[in-house]
Amino acid sequence: MPEMTKHEFGTFSWLDLSTTDIEGAKDFYGTMFGWEFEPQVVEGELVYTICTLNGLQVCGLGGTMGEDDPPCWNVYTCVEDVDATSNRAVELGGKIEAGPMDIFDSGRMSFISDPQGAMLGLWQPREHLGVQVMFEPGTFMWAEIMTWDAEGTNAFYQGLHGWDTVADHSNPNYTLYVPGGDTSRTVYLAGQLAMDENFDKSIPTYWGIYLQVSDTAETLRRCIELGGEQAVPATEIAQGTFAGPRISPCGTPPIPPPPAEEPEPRPPRLPSSCHQVCLCVQPGKFRHLDPTVVRHEVPAAQGLTALNGQRSDWPSGRGVSRTLCKSLGATRATSMILEVLDT
Repeated sequence: MPEMTKHEFGTFSWLDLSTTDIEGAKDFYGTMFGWEFEPQVVEGELVYTICTLNGLQVCGLGGTMGEDDPPCWNVYTCVEDVDATSNRAVELGGKIEAGPMDIFDSGRMSFISDPQGAMLGLWQPREHLGVQVMFEPGTFMWAEIMTWDAEGTNAFYQGLHGWDTVADHSNPNYTLYVPGGDTSRTVYLAGQLAMDENFDKSIPTYWGIYLQVSDTAETLRRCIELGGEQAVPATEIAQGTFAGPRISPCGTPPIPPPPAEEPEPRPPRLPSSCHQVCLCVQPGKFRHLDPTVVRHEVPAAQGLTALNGQRSDWPSGRGVSRTLCKSLGATRATSMILEVLDT
């Protein structure tokens, strides 16, 4: 498991879970992924928890900003100057939601929101680089924003981080972000899914994360054993199978099924107020930075429909076979499972 020693500016470098149940999250994710936990204590008070895998940092755990705030995953981009980048976000129509602030000697951070309301953390590293391992089972491997204003979202992040965009020809609603000036167009930083009339209008624009897993069926089985719940039926589309929530565990209205005449319905997701994490498989030599086309498959398990899907060049794992499940029992937590098999 190679250790990362640097994150380029404008790339995703850290993620953490804000939750009202730190111990419950540790029990769940520790069992699911084999994470271990390093409490960060200041003057006898727990202020944060670092999650590690094989001794390398993978993410963090912390409390919610307010007692009534629901659990959520936060994702951060690495910046050279958090104050300047935060101010630039405001110039582009965004807002500074928290900070900038120093986090002891670890670094300096802020939370911003883009003009559509999606929250993003900015991290200026000092002693704390960020995640030390990616693209391994149990670690971060992809970020994706869902938005009602694709052009506005693209303009904001291009102005903030210099990202360029590449169309995903297999999905007209999907856009890939690449480093500015990268003429190769093969290094993908993140994805964007443009929501349309098939999505409930109450879903806000938000950033979601993906974690890699080695066995989707086993991960789902373990999730259910730990008190999770498969909350969705499976629906077949041209590229595979997706599942959407019957009703959001956050209490938002159900997302209606796509109309019968829609040939390729887009997979709905849960709103940002949900504690959501996507689980993706990258077996063999397959990497999400490699545009290799692969086949995708969901094995029959826990009510999922087994199928060998048609080939699909889908950016966030190259496939659209999905299911959603709660991940912390009675809490608002949900997880998305995606399995991709090498060809």
